[in-house]
Amino acid sequence: SQDVEKWIVMIAKDPLLKSLLIEDIEFKETHLQLKQKQDEEDKRMDEETVRQCPKCTQNYIPAKSNYGDCCYHDGFVYDLDTQERLTGDQAREKVQQIKLANRRQQQQQQLPKLETNLIWACCLTLADDQIYASPCQRGAHGLPDELGNLDLTYDPIAIVQEHFSKNTLASKKLDRFLQNQKHRPVQSKTTYSAGKR
Repeated sequence: SQDVEKWIVMIAKDPLLKSLLIEDIEFKETHLQLKQKQDEEDKRMDEETVRQCPKCTQNYIPAKSNYGDCCYHDGFVYDLDTQERLTGDQAREKVQQIKLANRRQQQQQQLPKLETNLIWACCLTLADDQIYASPCQRGAHGLPDELGNLDLTYDPIAIVQEHFSKNTLASKKLDRFLQNQKHRPVQSKTTYSAGKR
């Protein structure tokens, strides 16, 4: 007697129906299909993993993140006193040092209060103890578009801060601001007295 093989040919365009048929009939998946399935699972897990945004330094989950969730400055902080560029972290450290020094002076009851003269070059906003409180840019979490193909084995936050420190538009805006400050005359305090009517 001769064995008879029975064949059925099915064409399924719907991926869900196709996967259900493969699971129900227990077809053996090819190596390529197994690899593709593993890659999809790895990508799904990666999209559910908490990350730290290199632009705003906040934690986020890529799958649950929307455009506009990331608020950041795309420039650098400039110290008007020392005339040096600072990263956001360096500025935050400087502000904290001033706050601690003021606290010590207050405890020792010394009079002069120390202040910082830090300004964001990108939007000319003063950078105070709420250093990231009023960011000038909104976008999606992750690397800036121009750094999209970058290898992230090194610290991505440091890479982005370095990139922002080279922002030519922010540099030009800061240069114009500093030039205007040099040409602005020092105004004396004017007192107004009530005149006779």
